[in-house]
Amino acid sequence: MAAIDARMAVATPREAARRYHAPQHDRYDVVVIGGGSAGLPAAGLAADLGARVALIEREKLGGECLYTGCVPSKALLHVARVAARVRDARRYGLSAHLDPVDLGAVEDYVGRVIAEVYAESDAPEHYERRGVDVVIGSPRFVSHSAVSVNGRTISARGFVICTGSHPAIPPLPGLREAGYLTNESVFDPRELPARLVVLGGGPIGCELGQAFARLGAHVTIFERLERLIPKDEPEASALLRARLEREDVTVLTRADVKEVAVRDGVKHIIANTPAGPLDVAADAILVAVGRTPNTADLGLDAAGVRLDAKSGGIAVDAALRSSNPRIYAAGDVTGGYLFTHAAALESRTAVRNILFPGQAKLDERVMPWATFTEPEVARVGLSEAEARAQHGERVRVYTQPMRAVDRAVAEGEPDGFIKLVSDEKGYLLGATIAGPAAGEFIGEVALAMRERIRLDRLAATTHVYPTVALGLQQAAGQFSIERTNRRAIVKLLRRRWC
Repeated sequence: MAAIDARMAVATPREAARRYHAPQHDRYDVVVIGGGSAGLPAAGLAADLGARVALIEREKLGGECLYTGCVPSKALLHVARVAARVRDARRYGLSAHLDPVDLGAVEDYVGRVIAEVYAESDAPEHYERRGVDVVIGSPRFVSHSAVSVNGRTISARGFVICTGSHPAIPPLPGLREAGYLTNESVFDPRELPARLVVLGGGPIGCELGQAFARLGAHVTIFERLERLIPKDEPEASALLRARLEREDVTVLTRADVKEVAVRDGVKHIIANTPAGPLDVAADAILVAVGRTPNTADLGLDAAGVRLDAKSGGIAVDAALRSSNPRIYAAGDVTGGYLFTHAAALESRTAVRNILFPGQAKLDERVMPWATFTEPEVARVGLSEAEARAQHGERVRVYTQPMRAVDRAVAEGEPDGFIKLVSDEKGYLLGATIAGPAAGEFIGEVALAMRERIRLDRLAATTHVYPTVALGLQQAAGQFSIERTNRRAIVKLLRRRWC
């Protein structure tokens, strides 16, 4: 009942824009610019620590993650997974039929999920109760120590810029004229495109491509590089490609898209591929080739804030401090890791450095991530190739196939693996999990890496049976057996046993 009452008391984003208009003070301890994945935790933490905080957001709290990123994409993936299960029901001994998908009804579900998360977590009222002064408006720096918003100028001891990023659009001839979708607009159409072309085979392209294929579209993914999700292990890329192709997704790697043309109302993607020139017809094009930091219209020149020439984001040091010592930046706007959890870590580091003496350095050595396709692919630390390049013959690799993990087999998902990369002493250098719930227990590996928990201790930790996470214990157990067999007493006893 309390949750229902809280939702009823929350203003809609449109109402909030009218209600939260004027700053309450002229000076703050911390001013946070941007109310998304980095800005919300920054403002909340600063207020919880007793600081006077203003949170300025241009449109509505929640940011890209809530409205066009993590939340809606995972809601869509859930619906697509249900559709796939219905179509595959006979595999489980069931009889079921899936009617043609009403994309409008699906998008209504996605919208309800967004509204629920906003009401429960991201609405201004929640931050107002914590002591944050929320302002909806377009801020602009007018000096090294002040911003103007809604006709008011406010200053602060420190600022944190958390304005995020937006989709990068490649300069392809004909693309703008033909029209395209991005993660910001892909949830708007009410009719399912019969043919969808996805430009980009990274996490966003693969997730949305698989989702739309499962809903009934014919999907073609173009990837310029050698393989899909190129930042992950090659085995994981190959596994995902095989799964997508099994689900009738056309995957084209080493594909150099040259132009987009419209003929008789149909979009055509013209590309060079290893097999020769290719012309693919499409009803819709989804662009998923990367992100660009949001740095425009902030008055950064007036603030003395320098941009990074390579990423285009705000240049920061290890403490998240910009070229202006009063101004810090966190999240996508820095051009670093493009993850919600990375943005939260960075924003907490920035707030600590504004409010307390000294400059704590950001520690992103142990940064997990996941691609939420089926199979899920999660990774933390070094890949095997990276580890061998840095540590040479000291590297050890332990792999547990999902077909030997009982829970994965029971759920009909035996394709995948757990791969642990360590040094010769059993300290983890990295790991990849490809299979069911990979993103749910990659955090255990991240903890082991951060706290330098050796693989034999991980193997000695009892895991619940039957879980997919038990496969982690099994993989770590390979190191324990190897280490035990090297001990002199075991070698002596083995001779006696024989």
